[in-house]
Amino acid sequence: MTTVRKITGPMITSLAVAAISTVLATAFGTMIALALSRYDFRGRGALNLLIFIPMTAPEIILGASLLTMWISIGVPRGFLTILIAHVMFNISYVVVTLRPRLVGFNRSLEEAGPKDLSWVAGERRAAGARRRLARQPRGS
Repeated sequence: MTTVRKITGPMITSLAVAAISTVLATAFGTMIALALSRYDFRGRGALNLLIFIPMTAPEIILGASLLTMWISIGVPRGFLTILIAHVMFNISYVVVTLRPRLVGFNRSLEEAGPKDLSWVAGERRAAGARRRLARQPRGS
C-alpha cells in the first residue's frame, strides 16, 4: 500500500502538468499560428526559426538547458518551471500543425459573423460558429 501512495502523488502531478500544458500550448500556439498565417510583421522570420528549434533539438538537451537557465537566474524549481518547459516544447507542435490549416481557411466565414458580438451570448454564439464551420469545405 505504501508504494501506491508513493506513485499516486507524482502521477497526479504528471497528469496535471499534461492537462494544463495542453490547454496553454493550444491557446498560445493557435494565436501564434494565426499571427504567422495572416499578418506580415517585423521578426516573422525569426519567429518561424524559433518555432522549429524545439522540434529539432533533442528533448534532453532542452530539458538540461532549461534546468541550467532556472538555476543560473535563481528561479526555484517546481511545478511552475516544469509547466513552462512543457508549454514551451508543445507550442511548436501546435503552430506547425495549425498554420497550414489556417492558410487555407476561408476567411469570409470569420467575417460572415455579426460585427458586434456583444448581444450574442452563450449557446447562440456557439451554434452560429458551428453552422459557419460546418459549411467550411474539407481540405486535404
